[in-house]
Amino acid sequence: MLCMPEEERETHSPHVAEANKYCSKGISCRYRKTEQQITIKSSGGLFEDEIEKIIKEAKLHAKKDQEKKELIELRNTGDTTSYRIENSLNEYRDKIPREVAIEIETAVSELRNALGADDLEAIKTKLDAANKVVSKIV
Repeated sequence: MLCMPEEERETHSPHVAEANKYCSKGISCRYRKTEQQITIKSSGGLFEDEIEKIIKEAKLHAKKDQEKKELIELRNTGDTTSYRIENSLNEYRDKIPREVAIEIETAVSELRNALGADDLEAIKTKLDAANKVVSKIV
């Protein structure tokens, strides 16, 4: 039972909670000059060998995760680029030759098709091709 209103209570944590070990919290009352201490210990934590196993698995999957991240970022770049090219084409369609417009549309279409696959190199190639073709607008 607490002795005073919350404003007059002091709380302190002399120990920092460590993973899978314990957490200690103290409450002291200035009015009664008493202190209560509570300690929470983990009973269902992971053992050191389990933690090491999880870390090893994470390291094994790090390369796959990096490749996925690169693919996602490249897809985002491809989407942005195709959107930007289509907007530019719509804006300048009447100022460029019809053959150039068809070439740009083809490059954007190929880029969008490549974005649907998981082939990183194909996306890079189609992205570069689309960027080269759009330079003909200027």
